[in-house]
This record gives sequence, C-alpha cells and structure tokens, in this order.
Amino acid sequence: MKLVSFEIANLMRIRLAEGTLGQKDNLVLVTGKNGHGKTAVLKVVELALAGTRGAPAEPIHEGADKGHVVCRFDDGMTVRRTFTETGTYLKVTDESDVPVPNAQALLNKLRKNLGFNPLDFERQAPDEQVATLQALLGLDFTELDREAERIYANRTLLGRDLKAAQGAAAHCPMPEAELPEAEQSSADVVDEVKAAQEHNARIGSVESGIAGAQQSIALCDKNIEALRKQVEDLQKRIKHELGGRETFAAGVARMEAELLRLEPPVDVQPLMNRLTTLEATNRSIRQRDQAAAFAQRMVNLEKQIDAATNRLEVIEAEKAAAIGDAKLPVKGLSFDSTGVRFQGKPLDQCSTRERLCVSTAIALASRPELKLLLVERGNDLDDDGLAIMAKMADKAGATILLERIAGNGELPEIHLVDGVSTQTGGAQ
Repeated sequence: MKLVSFEIANLMRIRLAEGTLGQKDNLVLVTGKNGHGKTAVLKVVELALAGTRGAPAEPIHEGADKGHVVCRFDDGMTVRRTFTETGTYLKVTDESDVPVPNAQALLNKLRKNLGFNPLDFERQAPDEQVATLQALLGLDFTELDREAERIYANRTLLGRDLKAAQGAAAHCPMPEAELPEAEQSSADVVDEVKAAQEHNARIGSVESGIAGAQQSIALCDKNIEALRKQVEDLQKRIKHELGGRETFAAGVARMEAELLRLEPPVDVQPLMNRLTTLEATNRSIRQRDQAAAFAQRMVNLEKQIDAATNRLEVIEAEKAAAIGDAKLPVKGLSFDSTGVRFQGKPLDQCSTRERLCVSTAIALASRPELKLLLVERGNDLDDDGLAIMAKMADKAGATILLERIAGNGELPEIHLVDGVSTQTGGAQ
C-alpha cells in the first residue's frame, strides 16, 4: 500500500503543497530553504495518518480559518483530515468512496502504531532499540531475561557471601599443630585427678599409720625396758602396754596387707599439666574446625558462582543463536543485551549516514502494509547515501519522503518556496 498523492492546504507553514507519486517514485526529495515549509510537509502528512496527538497548538496557517491534508493510496483509500478553529475531523474512504468506520483505528492498524520517521528508532535508548528489533524479528527473550536477572541477583548475593567468608577466614588461620579430631572434656581429666588424689591420700594415710604404730612400738619397748626394772610396781602396767602393743601390731599387719593390695602411687603432675594445656588444645581444635568450615563455605560459594556464570553464558548463547537464525533487515546488523551494533560498532558510534540507513531499513521492515516513511536530516546524506536509500525503498516497494535543502537533479523533487510547492521529476 503506497502513497500516490498528497495535498496540503493552509496548515503550519504550508499554504499549498501537492505531490503526485508514481509507482517507481520510491525516494522523493522534499526540498527548500529553512523556514519555507519542507519539514512541515512531513509533519502534516504524519498528522493525517497518525492522528493529531503531536499537532501544534495552532496548526492552521496564519490568516486562514481552516486547513486540510489529503493522502491518497494505490489501493484506492483516501485519508482526509480537516482542521478548523473548533477542532479536527478525519474521514477515510475506500476505493468506492465509501466512508470507512473507525477510521483512526484502521490507520493505527495499518501502521502498527509506529511513527513514520525512521529517526525515531535512532533516538531510542539502546534497550528500546533492542526491544524494537526483537519485536520485529518475533524474538521473545522475556523468560530468558527474567532467568538471567534472577541468576545475576543470586550470583551477586553469592559473591557477597564469598567475600564475607574470605574475610572471616583471613582472621581464622588453620592451626599448624596436630590435634585430636574432636574437643575433649575436662571433666574426665578432673575425675581422673580426683581419683588419683584420693588414692594417693589413702596410701599416705596408711603409711602415716604404719609410721605412727612403729613409733608406738618403739616407745613401748622403751617403757618395757624401764618397767622391767620396776617389775613389781609396774606389772599391771606392763601387761596393759603389752596388750596395747599387740593391738597396734595387729593394726600394722592389717594396714601392711592393705598397702600390698593397693596400686603404686600415681604421679599427679602429668595430669595437672594435661589439665592446664587441655583448654588451649580445645581452642585450637575449634579454630581448626572453624577454618575448615570457612574453606568449605568458600568452595561451595565458588561452585555456585561458577554454575550461575555458566548458565548466564548458556542464556546468552541461546539468545545469540536465535538472533543469528533471524533474518535481520540490514546486512551487518546485530544486537545483544547491551544494544544494537552495525558492522561490529555500537550504532551510536556509526556515521550519520549509517545510522540513518539502518533506521530506515528497520522502519521499512516494520511496515508490511503501509509502506511510507518520512525522513528528516536528509542533508546528512551524500549522493551515495541517497542511492542506498533509493535502493532500500525500491526493494521494499515503499515511498520515502526525504527532507533536504536541495535536490540532486536525479530524484523526484517537491520544492517549497514560502509554503507553496512545485514538483520536478516523477509522476506529475
């Protein structure tokens, strides 16, 4: 569906501008000095088709009470939009001149709610350009992008945990000494010390008893010797002392027998030394176990981070494969999550001509039905650039109205002087 003619009267800077376009007039220059209405031609044609949302506050040309724009297409459809002081009116008729209901909805459907200026794509942010290309190619990375976003967020948290574990591990070095597998209870050693002390106390008590009894025997012997001299007077006492001696002797025998049954004395000092060093050993064990836990934590986090990174690489590979299989509108065009590239360079670093040509190709590919583009900044194109634009328009079967100060003597031209047009070349 191509534009075959337009007529603009008393709108913006235009007093009267007309254009008649043949089937082969794919690139038409709209020329004129600055301020004479060439940009207004593009904007008014766009208002006719896209609606008046972007219209100026006072669209009617100064001195007139109303204005209109009429666009005719090769399928017989005619679009007429009239501007008056009280409002604007749209009328769309088919090839039989029958009014079409829901006219603006029909126009929006034909143009897919897209603007007619390919520079709209160039002015988009990188992420918006990527979204436009994805929609054009029918690529939906929504689920992959959501998964990647979740993985990025989780990997960020894992990275923070890893740094925290590394910081903690730096303050908890692994002890060098060989240690038992687990901490030991000091209560067991205390019980051993207590039992040893009680055992040794018993031995000491028995030994003291023996020593005391032996002293008593010696004293008895001495007394006996003295008493013998006083046998007559001390007979009763001697008898008594002999009885006491026998008693003590029996006690000595019993205690000596018990001493033989007892184990040898226990050296308590090693146990005391062990008790002293036990807590230090246990602290080292705890430090060793903590350092090992930190090391294992870091290993686990690094594995999780590696897995997340690998999945992100798979996602990017899947997206790249889908993009590689897609039929891009321009050779050398590519894109990824960071933005659009042309010939390997970011689009915003390409020349003005390259950016304009890329944007035009994308705009043409986006409009399978209403094949019309309105291009500003045509002065940035040299003859080679114009040739490229003409070739793209011809290949797409589209019409491009391109604003430029001057023509090139070869392409059809609609020239504006003080809001009035003349046409050279093309179908007149």
